[in-house]
Amino acid sequence: MVPETLHESILSFLNSKTRQKPIACCHCGALMVPYNTKFFYDGRSWDVVLETCLKCQPASDGPISYDA
Repeated sequence: MVPETLHESILSFLNSKTRQKPIACCHCGALMVPYNTKFFYDGRSWDVVLETCLKCQPASDGPISYDA
């Protein structure tokens, strides 16, 4: 079943993210680094592990603020 609305798509994404075994970056082949994150949406929260490649997406020098 395909979600019909943006709201359903967001909930589907958050409910489907589970920890998987380490994967390699499709660009450089380095192992992706897991980051534990917390998402809040529609009065609920999710603990989600997002993977990033430190070779392709290096961390910035300063703190990042994500104001809602």
